[in-house]
Amino acid sequence: MTDHLRALLTAILPTITVGLLSPAFMSSQQKTSWQDCQTKGESAFQSGRYSDAERLFLAAQKAADQAGASNLELVPLWCDLAAVYQSEARFPDAEALFRRALEELKTHATTFAPQAAGVEEKLAAVYADEGRYDIAERLAKEALSVQETTSSPELTTTLRALGSIKTAQGDYVEARRLHERALELDQQMRLPIVAFDLACVARDTYKIGNFEAAKALFQQSLSSFESQSGYKPEEYAIVLDNFARLEQSRGDLKEAEQLFQRALAIWQHVLGPRHPSIASGLSNLAGLYSSRRKWTQAEELYRQALDIDRAALGENTSQVARDLNNLAFVCFERHRIEEAQSLLEHSLEISEHSGAGATADHAIAEANLARVYAAEKRYDESDRLFERAVALLTTVSGAHDPSLTPVLESYSAVLREQHKFAEAEQVQLRATSIRVAVALTRESSASLRSF
Repeated sequence: MTDHLRALLTAILPTITVGLLSPAFMSSQQKTSWQDCQTKGESAFQSGRYSDAERLFLAAQKAADQAGASNLELVPLWCDLAAVYQSEARFPDAEALFRRALEELKTHATTFAPQAAGVEEKLAAVYADEGRYDIAERLAKEALSVQETTSSPELTTTLRALGSIKTAQGDYVEARRLHERALELDQQMRLPIVAFDLACVARDTYKIGNFEAAKALFQQSLSSFESQSGYKPEEYAIVLDNFARLEQSRGDLKEAEQLFQRALAIWQHVLGPRHPSIASGLSNLAGLYSSRRKWTQAEELYRQALDIDRAALGENTSQVARDLNNLAFVCFERHRIEEAQSLLEHSLEISEHSGAGATADHAIAEANLARVYAAEKRYDESDRLFERAVALLTTVSGAHDPSLTPVLESYSAVLREQHKFAEAEQVQLRATSIRVAVALTRESSASLRSF
């Protein structure tokens, strides 16, 4: 999952605990001892201090256990802790806790059906982060069906979540329909999230290829934010970041650079210089410099992003693996082939160790390493890696997913280098058919760089 899409999901899928369950089962003194820890943990989480948040949530759970809290009362804590693990890209741990919470709520299905649907939505976000979009879509649809029946106030949140999943799958028409429905409902209730709804519709409109309409929607979104008192600047920055991607695709690279820089400056001011969102913003700006072949600037920013993610999230996380892949892209383009190989091999090792070895990101990194091997004339190894990458992407994302296109085109080029022209033609035909099938309009610089 790309960084900017994860940022969209993070902004529209807030931490689950507040208001999930009424903690009326325990005495005030018992509740205070662990809820204080939980509140402090939430504050640490919002500040990007994930290690502190994890420590506080675990302390809250220990205190709640000592106070005799039931599993039902612990559901909010499990979900908070799962959110920390998700932010740290510890997806198997996040999945396990969300599933535990979901199973507990489903044992009280009559009373807590809406809350169970909310957890399903959060679990869907974890699967989307892993690139497992089919499972994410199924869970989000299950949550949506419950919320439509119960008239849940979380309905528009799930519509946005499902819309973002469809965006990631390349089904931009369906994504826009879902986001437009969320926008209509929020407009009826006069909710401030309308500003963000407009940005979601803008992004889908841009991906469909209607750049001018998308630009007008992004401008309307920013104006809506600016008309509000007390809007969240970090969400405003997300809109700027996505608007920058549109301008990059339109070829207005100067405007795109300014927008990326504005977004990054806001995140740095609000979240501090070492928050993982800063790393995402740096990577986005580095991607722009890469597209302009400003390799020195791009490499410097990618290295800064890698340092931040290592410090904030730890070495063995999928985000660090992604950073290494991005840095390897620059090294490859600067003809530092051995360094690119080392970075990619380390990236793949990390993703396998962190449980992200069956994801789209892992497949793209394998394809990039295959391209490195081809540059070293190690064609047998290159071909095997390309085949593995294509098979994994097909399994994870579907046979017609847009992410397959650059991988197939790179593979076709390598086959032509080997004078395997018939095979190259077949692979290229598959890539072309995907482009036609999804009317693909690719961004000029993906957050995870593909060679």
